Amino acid sequence: MAGRVRLLIEGARAEMRKIPLKQLALSFCAIGISGAAFWLWERAIPSLIAGEFGSYSALLLPLGGLVISGALFTLMAFFVQSAAVRIPAAAAIAGIPFAFFAEWTVPAGAVAGAAIFSAIFAAHRMSREFSLSLGLGISRAAKFGLPLFFTIAALAVSTFYAARITEAQAITALFPRSVIDFTLSRFTALRAPAGLPKITKDMTVDELLGELVIQQLQQGELLGGAPKEELARLLARERESFAAQFGITIRGDENVLDLFYGAVTNRLQDLFGPYRVYLPLASAVAFFFAFKLVTYPLYFFAVALTAFLIWLMRVTKILTSETRTISIEKLAL
Repeated sequence: MAGRVRLLIEGARAEMRKIPLKQLALSFCAIGISGAAFWLWERAIPSLIAGEFGSYSALLLPLGGLVISGALFTLMAFFVQSAAVRIPAAAAIAGIPFAFFAEWTVPAGAVAGAAIFSAIFAAHRMSREFSLSLGLGISRAAKFGLPLFFTIAALAVSTFYAARITEAQAITALFPRSVIDFTLSRFTALRAPAGLPKITKDMTVDELLGELVIQQLQQGELLGGAPKEELARLLARERESFAAQFGITIRGDENVLDLFYGAVTNRLQDLFGPYRVYLPLASAVAFFFAFKLVTYPLYFFAVALTAFLIWLMRVTKILTSETRTISIEKLAL
């Protein structure tokens, strides 16, 4: 038995020695760049959830890392001919993102398993199509696996998102602030029957209530004007009525849109009741589809980068041309 194991080990070592060093280097490079790209996304997710990005330019580095990772994954599938190297490398690329989790859960493990299996399948299909294609056939072979790679990336980043987001943040993600801003601005611009004044982005609660008091005075509810003390009393009364109506505490210097948004999200949390625990999952699913939509242009960037890297590798003599005979099995009568 020991002799047989020794022979197997020696055989494996002999097979590894046959693998060109350039293929091993390409595989390790693809694994390393992919790990760095997913690390950037793992670091970016908390700020993305909190909405702390000053602009979308802060996402350019994680997105660029994903494009480079996709291009190197494609090169690895094309040129690493040994399945003994290609399969572990593809599994490592898909599994690295899930190594960032401090605590594993059953759903995360299931997603990780699906991602690893999909990465191996994507690499196999691209390798097969590229080997059977006449000429380079980069775009044709890439479409058999690169879209699946970006789906794997979307799954990994969405898992980061689901692990970090809270119930309150999930409400904010599913019902963004821009909805309140748009609704109130359009509603008050049409001069609703309730007589609400036009709400601006920077208006405070006291400014809004002051406008309402002035409207009451103009409508003749208080004749002959009113002194400052009376206006202050009316403003305090309106503030108390406003607070009682929405069930919140109001100082008066709060931004109106912030106050409305907080009241709406609190009411939504109450309406969901015990089902609030599913809000992070629902938010993660919505994030997955949004992120998958973003990866569509990334696919074309990755294909273009792959073509450029192949040209560069040919110029630098890393890739060489050779003639091969391809045998294809066909059915015939």
